[in-house]
Formats: sequence, C-alpha cells, structure tokens
Amino acid sequence: MVHEALRLASVRTLIVSEDRQKQCNDHLAIARKHNIPILMVSEHIAAKISDTKTPQGILAQVEMPDTPALINERMILMDDVQDPGNVGAILRTAVAMEISDVMLTNACADVYSPKTLRATMGAVFRARIARTDFPLAWVEQKRKVKYKILSSEVAGEAVQAIQPPWVLMIGNEAHGVSSALRNLATRTVTIPMCGGTESLNAAVAAGILLYALTNKLE
Repeated sequence: MVHEALRLASVRTLIVSEDRQKQCNDHLAIARKHNIPILMVSEHIAAKISDTKTPQGILAQVEMPDTPALINERMILMDDVQDPGNVGAILRTAVAMEISDVMLTNACADVYSPKTLRATMGAVFRARIARTDFPLAWVEQKRKVKYKILSSEVAGEAVQAIQPPWVLMIGNEAHGVSSALRNLATRTVTIPMCGGTESLNAAVAAGILLYALTNKLE
C-alpha cells in the first residue's frame, strides 16, 4: 500500500522503522526523488503507530483526496455496506474490472479506516470515491441522464453483460438494497445458484456481478 501511495497519492511523510531500512530502500529512494520528508523511528515507535499486530516497519502519512465528481459510464453505489472488509474488497474488485467511480451512502463503513484500506490492497488510490447523504436524489439524477439502475435481487433476471451507462447498487449484508433505492431500479439482476444456496457474501456477489456486467465472461 505504501508503494501504491508513493506512486499515486500525495504523501506528506514516509515513516520507516530503523531496523527495516534495507528492506525499504526502494521506497526511501522514491521519497527522496520526490522530496517527501522521511521520518526514521525506532521499532518500538513504529509498532505503536501501526494498528497491526505484525507491522511491516513502513508507514505513510497520506493527504486526503478531494471529493471527485463521478462521471464515468459504469459506477457502483454501495448502500449501507457495513463490513470494512467488504467495502475494501468491493473497491479492489471494481478497480480490477476497470470501474473507478464508486459512491457510498453515509451508512457504509468508512473507506479510510485501517481495515478497509488494507482490504483495498492499494486500489483505494486508483478509485474515485464519494459519499452521499442523499442516495435517492443521486440515483434519480443518474436516471434522468439515462443511466440504467441495476439492483441485485434474489428474484432478478440472470446477470449478463449490459451496455453502459449503468449504476450497480450493492446492498447491506443482511438486508440488501434498501426498498427506497430498489424502487428506483430500472432492472434487477441475480446470480443463478445451485445446491440450495440462498445468498453470497456481499463482496463475492459484487465480484461475480461486475465480472458478468463488464462482459468478462465472453
């Protein structure tokens, strides 16, 4: 993640544990090249700063990005996705499917919490992320400009590639997409499943849906 941050984000300070200097030579070289301040700290201090049990000895203070305008023809709306690991995994999958624009309702887990950031595996620096207090108004605006609004439902049509522009709504782990947003959907899609399975993890379902919607199955 630090490597991706040095390449793609605005890093204010690179923090390196003194006992890890050799392993971090490449990162230190990038920081020096771009005049990024470097702070060398003891192993004890590095462990205190990090929230992981086995820190890697390198951290970065990264400037928060400005909120972007989402304008691409393929987007995701996460509605009340509460698990940080799911939010991060969905972001990572979206970027892998060349979908950079992601909107989150304010009930979603914090994109910039440590657990979410780790789950993105650096994809957070490649995505354009915004949050909204007014998801209904945002979706209605997208409908007005001819976006297809896709809701993932158990009883929807089998998912397949759909021509953009579209917004895929991914709902809460327990309850799915809220009824108010679901009512704005222009199409509902589902993943046909066997073996009596009723549902999938939110991040897994999002990955399969995005893979099909972006025509990766052909």
